[in-house]
Amino acid sequence: MADAEDVFAGERDVEPSSSRLNGGFIICRLSGTDRAANARLIASAPELLEALIWREQFEAREGEGSNDRFERVAEIFYRETGYLRPGKDCRVEPMEVRQQAWEEWLRAGNERARAAISHATGA
Repeated sequence: MADAEDVFAGERDVEPSSSRLNGGFIICRLSGTDRAANARLIASAPELLEALIWREQFEAREGEGSNDRFERVAEIFYRETGYLRPGKDCRVEPMEVRQQAWEEWLRAGNERARAAISHATGA
């Protein structure tokens, strides 16, 4: 298929190819006018999934009240940063330090999501 484009992932070839990208194996073969865009989308799927999972953690779960959601997100923030979420009682770090950590954590997560979208769209 001279007009097809291979999409690679992983660590080994499923079918032989002399044009391996990223040392991966072929997961599909694309053809048609949108093949480069589709290849970018497929290749960025792990980043997009990570970004979606990160963003989804802020959504309420079934039957979860606002306090429960606050506490669940606070626990994730603590695990990832070592800081108590702003709004929780803390005598160790000043509120300003925790607020700055919170804003940085949100900014970094949003930047990862934007980078994943940019990778997927080629923008």
